[in-house]
Amino acid sequence: MWLRLPIGSSTSQPTLLLHTTRFDRLKAIFVFADGSSETQEIHRGAFAAHWRVGGQLSFQPHERKVPLRTVWLKIDRLQSYGLLRVRIVPVDMVARQFELCATLIGAALALLAVTVVYNFTLAGAIRRRLFLWHGLWASMMVCWGLIWSQGALFLFPQIAGTSAAQISTVLSCLAILFASLSALDVLQRVFPRRIRLVVCCAAIATVLLGGCSAIPGADLAIIGTGLAILTLSILAIIGSGLVIGYRRGEPDARDLLIAWIFPMLMLAATQLLDFSESLFGGGAQIAVLFASAFQAICLSGLATHRLGVLRTERDAAIASENALAELADRDALTGLLNRRGFVHRCEQAFGHLHQVPFGLLLIDVDRFKRINDQFGHEVGDAVLVGLSARLRGLEDRYNCLAGRLGGEEFLVGISGLPAPALPQFADQVREALRTDDDGIYPAMTVSIGVADGTASGPFATLYSKADRALYQAKTSGRNRVVIGESDVMAHKPDRMSD
Repeated sequence: MWLRLPIGSSTSQPTLLLHTTRFDRLKAIFVFADGSSETQEIHRGAFAAHWRVGGQLSFQPHERKVPLRTVWLKIDRLQSYGLLRVRIVPVDMVARQFELCATLIGAALALLAVTVVYNFTLAGAIRRRLFLWHGLWASMMVCWGLIWSQGALFLFPQIAGTSAAQISTVLSCLAILFASLSALDVLQRVFPRRIRLVVCCAAIATVLLGGCSAIPGADLAIIGTGLAILTLSILAIIGSGLVIGYRRGEPDARDLLIAWIFPMLMLAATQLLDFSESLFGGGAQIAVLFASAFQAICLSGLATHRLGVLRTERDAAIASENALAELADRDALTGLLNRRGFVHRCEQAFGHLHQVPFGLLLIDVDRFKRINDQFGHEVGDAVLVGLSARLRGLEDRYNCLAGRLGGEEFLVGISGLPAPALPQFADQVREALRTDDDGIYPAMTVSIGVADGTASGPFATLYSKADRALYQAKTSGRNRVVIGESDVMAHKPDRMSD
């Protein structure tokens, strides 16, 4: 095919720009006013220095004093005349356009590449197919953008021309497929299965039809019309589903609608309007690339926000659960650990210390019933609260845990103290808990039964041993410490009157 491009007399030093398309060989012949000419030629798989980022080819004759009058284009095996886009641009504007175009394309591809990593990371972390489809869609858009814009020719110059155009078509159709799958994942509760199946089949048909464009001799006009019809149909169905999901309060549908509304409108516009002379000559392709970058930013931002809200809610739920568990492990009156909490905390703190000695002190307030009967239950409760405060003080001073069994019985567990030192420690506890009559609260003493073992051992066995020792301390006169089955401490303080 020959194409003649007349050049106006007012145009000086023009540059011929062509959007890359499917051909085998292209020859540009520049004819000057004096009858001389200059020929520049490229062919499929070898664009030499004529390719530019932005999916365009640049032909510029050497500067001459004689004005340029005509440009002839000879194109061999052009697959579709409708795909040919040609511009004549003054040379002083070309460099600026290419710089802006390359910068914008690079920024869009960088954003898409970041979202690829981000979505694949989320898909692996939280096991959601939605982010897998987003990641695959963004991957296809990155690959499509690199090949369409000719950025990939740095590494694969042999694909220049028809091969790059065919690969770009297939990649764009795969991007439509993965975008449709991500939308269908969100719209499972909006669309019935048969509608989802129709959309899925239409998306697969888009990929198959795009693959047919790589067949030699294929009618690209018919294929292009079919792709436009399928794309617009998918957009219409998915768009209506997202609106329905948004009105139903589906959060994923809302996020996808916000992120997709601009790209969907842009993609529909490229099917209905002519973008051939816009956006630095990049046309519809660069418009779709920018819209995809916008979509990727929105999806990532909205996903991050949603995950942040979910994490905050999860942390609040965990904190509430921990608070409830803490309350369940505490005695309501004194705030000390109850039996369940005491056993659990001892296992957590000392249970792994299999060879480290552990001592259990079982404490009982002597003649506590007389305190309640003589002074009232409020005073009795105050005595228990005061005793609990002194036990918490012991927790701060020693590596021990304190708890309340109920009534006037308390527990102290201590780890790392050898058996010979247990009697001395127990006697220190007894003295720390003893009080004199101060005119407000009555005098109080305690009896203590001590058992030694390990925290990893059965608690019931250790408790039974300490309980027998406590019983012996109570029957032996109270206000004393008894170790094991029958050992009585040598220190026997003055008794309270019975």
